[in-house]
Amino acid sequence: GGVVVDDYLYLYACADDGDPSGRCYVARAPRGAWADRSQYQFWDGCAWTFDVQRKAEIMSGVANEITVSYNRYLKSYLAVYTQGRMVNGAFLNDVVFRTAPRPEGPWSDEVQPFTQLAPVSGFKYGAKEHPEFSSQSGKVVLVSYPVNVSTFTNEIHLVEVTFE
Repeated sequence: GGVVVDDYLYLYACADDGDPSGRCYVARAPRGAWADRSQYQFWDGCAWTFDVQRKAEIMSGVANEITVSYNRYLKSYLAVYTQGRMVNGAFLNDVVFRTAPRPEGPWSDEVQPFTQLAPVSGFKYGAKEHPEFSSQSGKVVLVSYPVNVSTFTNEIHLVEVTFE
């Protein structure tokens, strides 16, 4: 996922290497220099650094895809994703939200706004917010996720979530 804030493009990378912890990291580059790898800085937990080896985990439990946007209603950044955490031998893989005051965090604990429909086979995955369809200054957000309904056939489900 990625989000533009002021003069920077922030990009989020979450583990997709079979590690169920789903660790996420964030990097940023000036808007006009996103194609130049030498311009990227990485959050080290305290400050931005050009040294990728010093990157720090900003959250965990992400299956592998994430969207981040600024929500005016919440006055926070909103991360939406499908959980990728294993507990007692079973995957917790449902849609969750987190909020943060800045693109790098600190991120809140996970909140599960609704339960995804179970697929016929496979895992739940791919939850995404679509901020371009939010309404009431972000009080209502639209989330999509795919559901496997048969072999090689998915449906896309859309859910409106209204914040209190």
